[in-house]
Amino acid sequence: MHPNTRAGKLLQSHGCWFREVPQEDRNDRVCKTICFKRKDGTIIAAVVPFLSRVSYKKLKAHYGMDVAPLSPTELRSIGFEPHECAPMLMECELLLDPECLTKKPIQTGAGNVGHGIEWHIEDLEKIRTYTVVDIQEPKTIHKA
Repeated sequence: MHPNTRAGKLLQSHGCWFREVPQEDRNDRVCKTICFKRKDGTIIAAVVPFLSRVSYKKLKAHYGMDVAPLSPTELRSIGFEPHECAPMLMECELLLDPECLTKKPIQTGAGNVGHGIEWHIEDLEKIRTYTVVDIQEPKTIHKA
């Protein structure tokens, strides 16, 4: 298989299974990577299930300081366009919500706009370090 995405090339170079898919292919295995800047200027990336929101309160508790999402300009300064981030490509601290570990296979951004990638989350250990921490907003039940 000849990969067309940055994530596919990296996964292939580490001997990992992957399948490139259209970014529009949404399912319950999709997780998103969102980049933030801590108050001290340190950039972090957080991975959560696609339909979940990152909890600013939990991030503040984890770091002991406020965080803010990166602007599109700040995101470009670290080599990504909006909707392009892929966990394995991030060159900053990476936080992974525990629910992401249940996605078999997981589907994330692939480092190229319009593309996603399916892969085995366990393979992330072959590529980089990360921290598993509960960073999702609590799920709410909406009553009709």
